[in-house]
Amino acid sequence: MAPSLPPNNTSTPATPKRISVFSANYNPASQVGSSTNINNNNNRYVSPSKKRQLQFGTPPVTRTPLRVAALPSIPATPRTDILKQLPEPPQIPEGRVGYDPELRSILSHHEESLSKLIDRYSRLKLDLSHQLNLELADSEHQRTNAKCELAVVQKQLAETVESNDKLKNELTAARNRLNKLTDDRRGMELKLGELNDAFELCREKFSSLDNKKKLEKHHLGLVVQETKKELDFLEEITGLSILIVAPDRLKFNFKLIDMNAYDRVFSIELDLSDFDYKILSIDPPCSKLFNSPT
Repeated sequence: MAPSLPPNNTSTPATPKRISVFSANYNPASQVGSSTNINNNNNRYVSPSKKRQLQFGTPPVTRTPLRVAALPSIPATPRTDILKQLPEPPQIPEGRVGYDPELRSILSHHEESLSKLIDRYSRLKLDLSHQLNLELADSEHQRTNAKCELAVVQKQLAETVESNDKLKNELTAARNRLNKLTDDRRGMELKLGELNDAFELCREKFSSLDNKKKLEKHHLGLVVQETKKELDFLEEITGLSILIVAPDRLKFNFKLIDMNAYDRVFSIELDLSDFDYKILSIDPPCSKLFNSPT
């Protein structure tokens, strides 16, 4: 029965082909860029050194749009440029293991587990990098939104300051108008006091004139009474009485003309509206004197 050989390719899509350090094809001198020392008995499986570290930080502004769309959740793929820079693990000569099928099976199993762990580590690292990039992009998006909100708040603050300045100017103008109205009110109060004094003086004069008028009216009443007595006496003697028919019409009544009837009344009505007086009526009528000028 031929001894079982290790699998030709134990690599995964995320790791290159690895040669076991226990394999006969192991050649320490052919490892380019390897930093493993085979004489180091303390640490035989030294992890490969990193040639390039992933740089994490704020991406450039040009790479982050104003509105970052949600990236699709796809599994991260390993980057070949990073894998090419990683050195190959140290190889173990084939003679160290021999052709024991059990040892080779165990070694293959461990190599496969190690490859899976390394591949899982690479995938987790890339997933973490991808997640960090998403979080950084989201943070940049939030920072951009915060800048926009800050600009809006600053604009609103400027508008508020401008509005406050305008209100202050209006308040100053209103205070000036109020002061002017206060001065006008004081002037009006002074004028009102003067008018009240003048009104009191006029009322006193009016009261004095009213009393004087009443007194004169009383005297006039006395004079009218005396004049009426005299007028009645004159009418009785002369037999003449004058009546005011209208503002521009007078009527003269005569008695004591007819010797046979002293109480008989003869009347003449005159129109005084024109410059030349007119006789409107005569009682008893006289055709010759009717409508003739006086």
